[in-house]
Amino acid sequence: MVKSYRNANIRVTSENSTEQDGAVTYTLADIENNLIDWSKSANIIYWFIEHPADDEVSTTHYHIVIKFKSPVHFDTIKNRFPYGDIENTRNLRNSIQYLIHFNDKSKVQYSWDDIKTNCVDMSPYKVQSIAQQEVTIQAILEAIDLGKIREYNQYTDIPIAIWSKHKTRIANALEYFRERVCMDKNRNITVVFMSGPTGIGKTTFAKMYSKSRYPSVEPCVSSSSNDPLQDYKDEPVLILDDLRDDSFKYHDFLKLLDNHTLSSSKSRYRNKPFIGDMIIITSTRPINDWYFSKTPEDKHQLYRRVREWLKFDGDKIYGYEYSDLTNRYELVCTAMNPVVMEAKKRRDFMLGIFDGMGVQFTPEKRKELGDSIESVSDEEWRRSLSGDISTEHRKFIESQSGLSSRLPTLEEALEKRKQKKLSESELNSSS
Repeated sequence: MVKSYRNANIRVTSENSTEQDGAVTYTLADIENNLIDWSKSANIIYWFIEHPADDEVSTTHYHIVIKFKSPVHFDTIKNRFPYGDIENTRNLRNSIQYLIHFNDKSKVQYSWDDIKTNCVDMSPYKVQSIAQQEVTIQAILEAIDLGKIREYNQYTDIPIAIWSKHKTRIANALEYFRERVCMDKNRNITVVFMSGPTGIGKTTFAKMYSKSRYPSVEPCVSSSSNDPLQDYKDEPVLILDDLRDDSFKYHDFLKLLDNHTLSSSKSRYRNKPFIGDMIIITSTRPINDWYFSKTPEDKHQLYRRVREWLKFDGDKIYGYEYSDLTNRYELVCTAMNPVVMEAKKRRDFMLGIFDGMGVQFTPEKRKELGDSIESVSDEEWRRSLSGDISTEHRKFIESQSGLSSRLPTLEEALEKRKQKKLSESELNSSS
C-alpha cells in the first residue's frame, strides 16, 4: 500500500554518497529553490533550516517540514528529495519547533529567524503545549536550583511566555535558592577595598577586576549610598561604588562581609542577602580612616574581613594584604594603573596628531583638550579606533603598551605573591 502524507518531515544531508549518482551535494540554496518551485505547483507550506556540523553531528544537514493542501504520495516527496529521510509528521507544531530545538535546551539553540518559510503567520507555532511548558519550567527550576539562573539573568534565560505564566513558581524558586545559600556557613567571599582620589579609575578598574574572574557576567554596581543594595539581583560580584562608612552601620557592615554569617541588608522594598563570591568597595578614603571612633579590636574585625586593599596613587596601584600576625596591612605588590595609563596614552596620541597637523594651542587650551581626551570612555575610544583612526595610528598605540611592562600587572604580582607563599609553606613543611 502506497503511503500518503498530510504533513511530512524530511532530513537531508549536505553530502551524500550514492551508488547510482555518486557524490550528491545539497546547499541551502538548492533546498530553498526546490521548495519554492514545488510551492508554485502544489500550493505547499514549508519550513526549513540548516543545522551546521557541530560536536554532535559531523555533517551539515537540513530539516524540512511540509504541510500539504491534500494528502501526497510518498513517491511524490521522494522524487523531490531522493536522498532525504522522509517521515510522517504527527504533530505539526512540535515538528516546526524542533527546527530550532525549542523544547530541548540541551541541543544547540537556533533563532526563529533562522527558519526559512513561506508561512505568513508563525505565531501559533511559537507557543508550547501545556505538557511542553511543564517540561520547560521543570528544566528552569533545576537550573535555578543549581545557581545557573538567578534574578539578574532570568529575563534572558527564561522565555517571556514561560516567565509570565509561571512567574510565581519562578520567584518562589529564586527565593528558595537564596535562603538555601544563606544557610551555608562555609561560603568564601573575597572582599577587595579600592581607595584613591576621584577620577583615577577605581570604578573602571573594579569592573575590569570583576570581568577577569567572571567574563560573561556584568557585576552589580551599587546605585546610591542611601540604598546600596537596591539594584542587587544575585550577581556573583557586587561593587559598592564610592562608598562611605556612614552608608552602613558598623555591625551591619560586618555582617554583610562575614564569610560565615550570611544575613540580609536593609533595602527599600525588601531586605537582600548578598549570595555572591566577591564584594569590591571603592572609596575616596583609605580603609584605615573608616569608623575612626571604633576601638582597635573593632577595626581588627573589619580588617579581617577585608583582606585585600588596593591603593590608587597616580599611575600606580599599591596592593596590600592584611596580616593577622602584625594586625596591619602589608605591601605585597606594586603595579601600573591600566586605566590611567590608557587615558595618558590616548592624551599623548591625540595631542601628537594635532601637533603633526601644525595646530597651535595656548597652554591653557592644550591642557583643557588633554583633560577632555582623558575623560573619553573606553567604549568611545574603541569605537574611534575601529573607524576613524588609521592602522598606523593603532600601531602607535600598540607601541606605547611597553609602558605597562616596567612593572608587572596587578594580576601577575598577586599570583607571584601566592606562588611565593606556597613555596615557603612547602619548604617549612619539608624541613
